[in-house]
Amino acid sequence: MSLLTLSKRILGKNDKVAVKNKKVKAAATTATKKKQTVDTAALPSGMIGLIEIISEKGIRQQEQGTAVFRVLPTATKGHIAQVVASRYGVRVTSVRTLVMNPKNRRRGISEGKTNNWKKAYVTVDNIQALAQRA
Repeated sequence: MSLLTLSKRILGKNDKVAVKNKKVKAAATTATKKKQTVDTAALPSGMIGLIEIISEKGIRQQEQGTAVFRVLPTATKGHIAQVVASRYGVRVTSVRTLVMNPKNRRRGISEGKTNNWKKAYVTVDNIQALAQRA
């Protein structure tokens, strides 16, 4: 017996409307969330949410002199380069970014999405200095 069939038996046929209303209310609350704003004046000072990502792919990238970071979606390549250079004391040669789009997630009848975030591949001249500071 599927979960949907079981919930129909428990709720009854008349309560389908109540379940639909709950879904509509949940969708309305997620649609009314305000967009996150970030103070752009604070970004060069290091407020870009710089977190190093340690994964198998990231370790393979480090062999080639590239570090992988998770940053705020509003951070630009220039801000990322400034923060990495000032925090780790290395010269940044290139920055590549990509936006990780949100994924749909479900738990029972409630649906939602994960947050979108930005991944940055930062190529530096001395990856050893970056690894020692981390």
